[in-house]
Amino acid sequence: MKKYIFISPLLLCLLSLYSCYDDSSTLATNNIGNITFTEKQSELYVGSMEELTLIPDIQIAEGTNTDALTYEWALTETPVTSSSSYNFEYEIISTDPQLNYIVERPVSTSPYTLLLTITDTVHDNLQYTKYWKIYVQSTFLDGLLISDTQNGTTSDLTLINNQAFTVNYNKDEQIFRKILTSLNGQPFNGLMQTLVYEVMGYGSSIQTNQVWTILGDATLARFNCLDYTQNGQFEDQSLIIDKPNGLQVLSAFQSHSNFYINTSNNLYTLASSTVNRFSGPA
Repeated sequence: MKKYIFISPLLLCLLSLYSCYDDSSTLATNNIGNITFTEKQSELYVGSMEELTLIPDIQIAEGTNTDALTYEWALTETPVTSSSSYNFEYEIISTDPQLNYIVERPVSTSPYTLLLTITDTVHDNLQYTKYWKIYVQSTFLDGLLISDTQNGTTSDLTLINNQAFTVNYNKDEQIFRKILTSLNGQPFNGLMQTLVYEVMGYGSSIQTNQVWTILGDATLARFNCLDYTQNGQFEDQSLIIDKPNGLQVLSAFQSHSNFYINTSNNLYTLASSTVNRFSGPA
């Protein structure tokens, strides 16, 4: 999709992320001209990889040539924070009057900014703008997680949420395909052969839901189920401290509050409530 750099004209726009308007010959205010934004909602919450549907609440003056109006929806590529300065890189995601967009942005507690620009091509390209804060939340509930490969060397994940596989789920079935490619731009470099679920931490407020995977070369990787970012790899000490050369991982399993891997160098164990990497054989 087309991308461009937008430089915020007013500090107020950066701080509030609400609708901002500049009383000039090319930017309309919200109560001057043929179009008025009556939208009251300025914050929206959407799940990662879910569809964001938005019909702008606007009033168009009688006699306005609606065929002469163009629409442009743009979303910041990264969350907007207090340290984002004044430069926001936007991606144009639609040119339709109604927005229907599959959100492919990482989960974040800081909001992304959605910008709608309506241009009146008959009246000197007069522009009307509206901003929303978009909070992207995790969509990935418990369900059936499947790894697959297209070429025998890279892997991706598919998650199925439905009433049979997902606890307290009463919606229509949702299937999230190619999760890693959608969120990271590419699949995982390795052949996932085994997936094992584990909960790290104590108490629901500080728990991290994770999935460990044993790869085709008998190594390990680990992903955070919140957004399926990789949070551990075999090459460094993020999974196993002082890993001996040539170590092969054969299987993995959870038992009560401990997580185990069976390796070519005996059994390794960790207490899931307190630690997140193995220190040595049991």
